Order: sequence, then C-alpha cells, then structure tokens
Amino acid sequence: MDTIRLKQHGRLLPADVQTPISLYLGLVGDAPGILLESAEVDGRLGRYSLILWDFRLMLSCRDGKLEVLASDPQLAGLVDLHGMDFVDGVKRAAERLVIDPPDEATGVPTPPPATRSLAGFFGYGLSGLFEPKLAPVLPPEEAESCLVLPAKVVLYDHLHHRCVYLTWDADAAEPPELNMHAIHKAPRAPEVGETRTEPGQDAYMRGVEQAKELIRQGECIQVVLSTRFSAPFAGDPFVLYRRLRQLNPSPYMFYMKLPGLTLAGSSPELLVRCDGGLLET
Repeated sequence: MDTIRLKQHGRLLPADVQTPISLYLGLVGDAPGILLESAEVDGRLGRYSLILWDFRLMLSCRDGKLEVLASDPQLAGLVDLHGMDFVDGVKRAAERLVIDPPDEATGVPTPPPATRSLAGFFGYGLSGLFEPKLAPVLPPEEAESCLVLPAKVVLYDHLHHRCVYLTWDADAAEPPELNMHAIHKAPRAPEVGETRTEPGQDAYMRGVEQAKELIRQGECIQVVLSTRFSAPFAGDPFVLYRRLRQLNPSPYMFYMKLPGLTLAGSSPELLVRCDGGLLET
C-alpha cells in the first residue's frame, strides 16, 4: 500500500492580544472544530493549546468496522480501508499517513507531533474491540469512535506568546482573517433542564456491596463506580465549555464539535502519553 505524504506550511503569528477562545471563535465559529486547551502555562504540562478545523478525513466506527470519509483527493487512497476491523483499519491509516512539518529554513520552529495527527475520541465501548474478553459485555456493534484529520491547525504557545498557523494547502499558507463579529458577540446562556442521575442511590449502593464482595473473593483489586448525570440541553455548547473552563481550569481541557456529536471536558491529569517511544501513564 502506498504512503500518503503531505507537507505542512507554516506562518508565525503574535499571540499577545489573542487567547485560544478568541481564536477559536474567530477562525472556526459554529463550524466543526476541535479546541485542545490548557490552563497551565508553565511549560511543563500545558505549554500549548491547539485549534483544529477543516476536517478532510473522518474515520469512524460502525458495527465494529472502519468507516472512511475522505473529502480531499490526496486522501482518496485511504478509502480502500473502509470495512476493515476498526482497530486494524485505524492502525493501517496511521501507518500510511505521513505529514512532514514545515522546513526550518522558513523560520517556523518544528511544531509538536500533535499538530500532525488524527484527533477525536474513543468511546468506552471500544474496550470490547481492544480486549476480546470484554466483547460479551461491550459488544463491538455498540462501539463509538470518531477520528478526524484537520487541514488547518493553530498552535498556541503559551510560553513564548506566539502562534503558528499550519496547513498542507500550499496556496492557502496565509492565515484566514478572524471573524471579529463572532469574537465580540455576547454569548447567550443555554437552557438546561432538570438533572437526572443513573444509577440511582439504591442501585449505586448495591454496586458498592458487589464490588466489596468481589474484592474479598480476590476477583478484583480496585473498582471505580461512576454515576451519570444528564439533563436536557438547548443552546450553544461552546458557551457551556467556556463556563466549564472558568469553574475547573486544568491542563487538559477539550471541546470537540464533530459531525453529529459535541464533546467537552476538563481533566487535571494525564491519561497516557507517548514521547520518543517512551510510554507514560
């Protein structure tokens, strides 16, 4: 199978009068996009924030199989992976995709690998695909995942107060103009209905007793029980994300507006990271 090679072009931009929020509003607005943001600016955990948009490739999981949608002719060669087992198909796609960073001679420092990667989410139900023993309780048919490849990226460097605009479109290497109306538009508060919890208190306590018994039997060492809070929602989910980042600023915040689904979160801790072949968790 042929390798698909793309070349990034970059431009340095000042970032002393902009924030990741204003850049996301001005560049992406209501269109599909991803914001990976950090409230830590010490250069240790959260040096960068990322704005990703103009998705040219989407890899999703349907009935345990890979579904490939490519809107860029340069990526058409990946369509033959459509229908493969999802995990194997994503691995093949990642192996065949090579995105080269901008030449250092252009004055743009080499951006981190995250600017040249697929972005998106793996749903918890995908565990049944990664570990076959879990398939009876997490059937592959119910697994959810969506990974996208953005053609346009803004890397916000909190440490040096600068941005790098990246794209593989050589004829569009100049960054687009910011939509100032979208930046200064007053956000409208969303409407949120009554909050529900699942499971309820009685079912949760039964789960606690069952977990304690399994620990006594030696069947498990540690159990994390969770509760789902849900409520009817109407309005702009990005307004909800902006409120979340105020209440719970953290090194790993995310907002993902994907086709048919929007995700937002704020986590204080790293889950897993691979850097130079070294795995950290």
